[in-house]
Amino acid sequence: MLNYFLSITKDILNEASNLSKKEKELVYDQVSYAVRQTKSHINATRTNGKDKSSPIISNAWQRASQRIKTVNNPNIKRFAETIEEKSKYWADPISYNTAQFDDFEMRIFQVETTLEKLCK
Repeated sequence: MLNYFLSITKDILNEASNLSKKEKELVYDQVSYAVRQTKSHINATRTNGKDKSSPIISNAWQRASQRIKTVNNPNIKRFAETIEEKSKYWADPISYNTAQFDDFEMRIFQVETTLEKLCK
């Protein structure tokens, strides 16, 4: 499993240099917007470690996923899958299978780390 994550990280770092400035800006703008909105929502609504669903947050992640899928890069396509999963989570966090968090590396800090690596 560790080798898998190392391989993905290596691929991301290698492919990041292949993105145009415009593509990097698109990915960064779309995902960072969803991250900011999510952090604000969490700060306002999370109680006892439980998240409250939000169609607005779910739509922000879905929109980001759809927009970054237009970038023709395998790492961005994989990242878009993670972003899409976040949309599913925010649609119904209570019934969401949280094992997916680790499968998709979709925790906020993981998304931010991947975003930084992709858009350097």
